Amino acid sequence: MPIGGASQTIAAAAAGAGDAELLAVPVGSPVLRCERITRGVDDRPLLVSEHVFPGHRTEFVVDLPHAEPSISPSG
Repeated sequence: MPIGGASQTIAAAAAGAGDAELLAVPVGSPVLRCERITRGVDDRPLLVSEHVFPGHRTEFVVDLPHAEPSISPSG
């Protein structure tokens, strides 16, 4: 089945017991939780994945291309 696209949710969370043990951090430590749903061209889910990253070792970088005047901030 050809891939049609994906949606990804990224959120801050607190490490539960299982994630804390796997990541070698205390329970309740900040983590970044990412869930991705990959869909086929017919929009049916093909793959669901969840990734948990320790907050103190995670950096989120977004490149912002040059914006066209119609979408640039005006003030």
